Amino acid sequence: NSEEQPAVVVHAPKLVLELLNARSWLAGKHATLHVVVKEEGGANIAGANVTAEIEGSAGHPLISSHTGEGGQATIVFEMPKLTGAEPALVIRAEVNKVTAHLRFSLRAKPRVPAV
Repeated sequence: NSEEQPAVVVHAPKLVLELLNARSWLAGKHATLHVVVKEEGGANIAGANVTAEIEGSAGHPLISSHTGEGGQATIVFEMPKLTGAEPALVIRAEVNKVTAHLRFSLRAKPRVPAV
């Protein structure tokens, strides 16, 4: 009469990824992303891998960084030429195989005809 052992379930904390400078991350063609990675309960996470890319751009290279002691990371890059129909800034964070991501649609500013 053998009893099966119950599976061990490990609940990894959910990650919260936040772009701290959501309104000011782009200046001309220079992008500077200030992000923070936290546990769902609010504790900052050091050592998380953070990546950013512009989907719908020429080549859209992946830029990466790691969070420091305060759970913050800064990613700096030149904005690539947007080539897709729906370009987007995509930021991802990962630690211990737990991930979080943010996606911001990028819309070209409409050109106002000169009068």
